[in-house]
Amino acid sequence: MDKTSNGNNHPEPCPKVLINDVVADKNSLRKLVEAGRTDERIGVIAPVVYSYHNPVSIQCCGYRINYWIGRLKKLKYGRDIFVKESDTVSEVDSQIGCANLIKVVVFKEIGLFRRIYDIYFEETDFNVRAWRNNFRVVVVKDAKVCHKAASTMNKYIMKRAYLLLRNLFIFELLNAGMRHLMAFVPYFFLVHVPYFLVYGSVYGLNVKFKDTRNKYGGVTSKIKSV
Repeated sequence: MDKTSNGNNHPEPCPKVLINDVVADKNSLRKLVEAGRTDERIGVIAPVVYSYHNPVSIQCCGYRINYWIGRLKKLKYGRDIFVKESDTVSEVDSQIGCANLIKVVVFKEIGLFRRIYDIYFEETDFNVRAWRNNFRVVVVKDAKVCHKAASTMNKYIMKRAYLLLRNLFIFELLNAGMRHLMAFVPYFFLVHVPYFLVYGSVYGLNVKFKDTRNKYGGVTSKIKSV
């Protein structure tokens, strides 16, 4: 299922969530299905996500959620996850939502992706709700996809920053406990908001610079070839 402007929602339960900037290894789907069959409690099955532009570099292999400050810690392959050679499936709090296999029974139990998010954090919210309904969220070591990170939203830097901040706040309100919120709310305004303003501005300028360089670099190459 392709991700649309309404996020990952779909009018009927659909077990496969795959956005349009992902290239999957030819055996990945089979490996995800096989992993899901090993335990009926496994509800969300995800691959290891590699960089599209650098296929040997792991982009994401799962997250641990810190509700106190609203941060998703990226797990390190070989240190936090798949530490042993024999580890083939590892449980996580969440995984990037670009290529997940979700059992129909999970949709029947907890419903669809919440529309309020639009984009960003919708898969994290879904995975948390799945876990709280006794389903496991896992990553399969031998299932691989390559992802063009933020290739679409890089064109809309300010909108991306706004949605990330807004949806983080919504996610915490819907899923964190009151004691977590007492720490998170001041941290959000004192740390998250200034960080996104500074980092987003620098990131946006960098993207614009690269686009300009590529554009005029291409023109220069054509002139030289003439």
